Amino acid sequence: MVCACSAGRWNAGGSDEIVVDLNRREIQAATGGASSGGGGNNSGGGGGTSDTIYLPVATMPQRGTVVLSQCESRLSGGAEAFGEVLECARAGCEMVMEVMAAAVRERGAGLWKAREGKATVVLDDW
Repeated sequence: MVCACSAGRWNAGGSDEIVVDLNRREIQAATGGASSGGGGNNSGGGGGTSDTIYLPVATMPQRGTVVLSQCESRLSGGAEAFGEVLECARAGCEMVMEVMAAAVRERGAGLWKAREGKATVVLDDW
């Protein structure tokens, strides 16, 4: 399975924190522009080096590989800052993987019960 997550270093109110799964306001602060409504692909650039980093990442946690990493922010912290944010994004992807794997196992168990004739059918009243 391929899992995706975003992470960023967001400097708000003097606190420099790494945030996983950024919201729209945090993404706008990181990319330095207004959101175009189509996602996080803003290339509007802040016009200078910023402490704010936005990094969408897709991984294959079973293999421990990164299949996508896209950073459109200029980094003042260099490779070390990038590495910290990347590790947090990878940890977020592993959490997403755990949720996805649990859902697949649950669905598979339900299908297996149905195949054996041991499933319970619940009908909702509309």
